[in-house]
Amino acid sequence: MINDSLKPSGGAEEVFLDEAAGLEKRGHQIILRDEQNLHLGSFASETFDLISLHNVFDPDLYEKLVSIAPTIHYVHDHRTYSVGSSRYHFRSNEICTAPLGLTHNLSYAYLEKCASRNLLKLITETFRKKRLLKIHNQLKKVIANSNYVKDQLVKNGVNKDLIEVVYPSRAEYRVEGQVTTDKPVVLFAGRLFVEKGAEYAIRAMQKVGNAYLWILGTGWDESRLKTMVKELNLETKVKFLGWLDKKEIGKIYEAATVGVVPSIWPEPFGLSGTNFMSLGKPVVGFDSGGIKEWLTDGETGFLVKRLDVQSLASSINTLLEDDTLRKKMGARAKAVFEEKFSLNVHLDKMEQVFSEVVK
Repeated sequence: MINDSLKPSGGAEEVFLDEAAGLEKRGHQIILRDEQNLHLGSFASETFDLISLHNVFDPDLYEKLVSIAPTIHYVHDHRTYSVGSSRYHFRSNEICTAPLGLTHNLSYAYLEKCASRNLLKLITETFRKKRLLKIHNQLKKVIANSNYVKDQLVKNGVNKDLIEVVYPSRAEYRVEGQVTTDKPVVLFAGRLFVEKGAEYAIRAMQKVGNAYLWILGTGWDESRLKTMVKELNLETKVKFLGWLDKKEIGKIYEAATVGVVPSIWPEPFGLSGTNFMSLGKPVVGFDSGGIKEWLTDGETGFLVKRLDVQSLASSINTLLEDDTLRKKMGARAKAVFEEKFSLNVHLDKMEQVFSEVVK
């Protein structure tokens, strides 16, 4: 199994590491490598049943690996088919729907700030991604982390018959101890980038009643968000927690009353949402990308129109004010998680893929 990093620095890395650990517990012999320390010469001399790639995007490496052993790729995000990692038009707040193409990339990188505006880099990366997509049709399987991502792969020329959808998962948080609070807690958990939409959770708190918003995560947008909180006079309602270790994160999730996932980009999946569900927390989220695949409106929470702060706030208020509804949705969220999104379900489906590839 190969990834760009072996450190648990984000959701994709946690999925990669927890999948590897889970497969080892099931009796599989797993060898982990990061892309920078692959040592391809010695690697090529070993014998593997299959090679499983995660966040790896070098077409030269793919060409070498497919000649060594049956190769698959688990696609976590948009970087396989996009020169801009977010697929988001930052000036117009619109989602990019166009397939990879030089004309589109050259115009929208400048008009919408959705990719590097270094002309040489933009051209080089476009052709590099074209090569990468072409090589994907030589893989034994391409695993998409949502149907949304599968559709994007097909739109960009990957054979739909090669693609399987296996939802991502991670080991459930172990909650040791508790965090006490004197008010209900709305929890945002994710990197503080514009496209993750923490701004919309903050703006919604102007219309939410007696509750706190806790923001779990760090990122380059943090300074702007903190300034916004001050300007909106929300300093007593909004708390930035930074990034915590797993034990502390579990306690924060457990203390939450409602989870919020206000992503404004086409979220490939939205792992924080199923993290909430694993602990029986209902979720309010924007209908963006793959979020609707785990968030069923009126059942496990509320799915609201992207960018609609009023609907976001009113849905949060509904859950905070109606204990019976909140508990019912939370229980259903937990049940749906166990049925569709648990680590065991993920491992079962990955084993099915492996069996098909090596048979």
